Amino acid sequence: GKLSLEEAIAAVARGREYLELCERKLEEARQRIESLPVTEEALPDEQAPHPATVAELRAERDQLPSTPQGEIPF
Repeated sequence: GKLSLEEAIAAVARGREYLELCERKLEEARQRIESLPVTEEALPDEQAPHPATVAELRAERDQLPSTPQGEIPF
């Protein structure tokens, strides 16, 4: 690329910081979700779940350019 070695090393360090931040946010979100009360009641229409299915979401994901696991996309 166009970055010097020092710039590339700094970019990787920033990427790792962002990764750690995202992992912390994800864990916080998981904990908040797990602490929500479980109910068997049906949701009112205005709170109905999104109509997308898992298959539709996976199809959309598969169309996106991929980044190998653990690599920073820059």
